[in-house]
Amino acid sequence: MDLKEYTKARGMKLKDLANETGISVQIIYAFSHKNKNIKSMKFKDMQAICKVLDITPNQLFGYESKR
Repeated sequence: MDLKEYTKARGMKLKDLANETGISVQIIYAFSHKNKNIKSMKFKDMQAICKVLDITPNQLFGYESKR
């Protein structure tokens, strides 16, 4: 799943995620659209997104466990 799907599954919109994490709406939208200009993510932003969505960093970046 991607960022849009995780927020939707929790009854949220990307704007809600931005409000709850303190990350700007523009950055959340860029992450959700896999903007090619975005080369990295701040660790604190990753932690905030994962905490609000109750997911792991692996899930956030689309890596599935092979176990």
